[in-house]
Amino acid sequence: MPAEPVLSIVIDNYNYGRFLAEAIDSALAQDIDEVEVIVVDDGSTDHSRDVIASYGQRIHAVLKPNGGQASALNAGFAVSRGAFVLFLDADDRLTADAASGSLALMREGVSQIHCPLPLIDEAGRLTGQSMPRRPLQDGDVAQMFVEWGPYAVPVVSCSGNIWSRRFLSRVMPIPEAPYRLCADGYLLALGGLFGRIERRSPFAHYRIHGSNSHWRNQSGFEALTRDARVFEANAQALAHWAGQLGLLVRPELWVRRDWRYQLRRHLLWRSGRQDSGPTAIDVLAAVWLAQTRLPLKLALLSALAILLPLPCGLSCEPLCRIIAYHLGGPALFLPWLRRA
Repeated sequence: MPAEPVLSIVIDNYNYGRFLAEAIDSALAQDIDEVEVIVVDDGSTDHSRDVIASYGQRIHAVLKPNGGQASALNAGFAVSRGAFVLFLDADDRLTADAASGSLALMREGVSQIHCPLPLIDEAGRLTGQSMPRRPLQDGDVAQMFVEWGPYAVPVVSCSGNIWSRRFLSRVMPIPEAPYRLCADGYLLALGGLFGRIERRSPFAHYRIHGSNSHWRNQSGFEALTRDARVFEANAQALAHWAGQLGLLVRPELWVRRDWRYQLRRHLLWRSGRQDSGPTAIDVLAAVWLAQTRLPLKLALLSALAILLPLPCGLSCEPLCRIIAYHLGGPALFLPWLRRA
């Protein structure tokens, strides 16, 4: 381990033993020496801990009872030393220049460095797809978060982000109860408030496979409930920290303008899983108010106008796929692309 690492790579793992060695190897293969590799095992019941033990002193192992993703990231950050930190999901992998290619961007005032994520299949082969669907932004975007809420700018999954210790030290630990999954959502909702966001070429690959903790199921009422609650937790965190920074925010506008949140709650209400929820008109109004280009708004309005009047049993799956497409692109919209 380097005396003073510039980058800490924290790998969080739960029962991904079949992918874990590839993730660790990619972290150890960085083309500069000033990198430390920390592997947090969140109570795995497969052979993950045997994989971890095989690396000996080349990694810093943190073995803990199962507590969810937020608890794993918190445990890894607590023992990390780098000026910047990359949280790598155990089923993903890094390119060899993840650290070296980011050095020029690791400067004062930068809170987050992110990149688009090319997708790989279960065997590690590039699929030709990438996420997110929309181009990532850079610069000073705090005012956008103040005005538009947690999803003010396109975001990319956990492995595609490098965070400054200055930022993480301010907002961590991540609250564990609402973030057993999607803990990166907490950081993604806040990074733009605390400094510049920088964009660079891809430094990680995101694996699509049958047991992704989050993406394996973007449909169904369990997924709708989960993602609605994550939005609410993100909005609460953003409102809190914006207040701490003296920024005036109106969270009720974030809710009105986020058509994905409105649509999720509408479907939960229609299915009888909530006592109340937005009407179809509320969902369409949110699309119109959204920070989206006009052609996309019109396409969404047309699709929703057709689907929303249908019985919930018929409309839920295609509506969930529309949400997935706008989050990550075709590979999440069409499940068969995952197996291509």
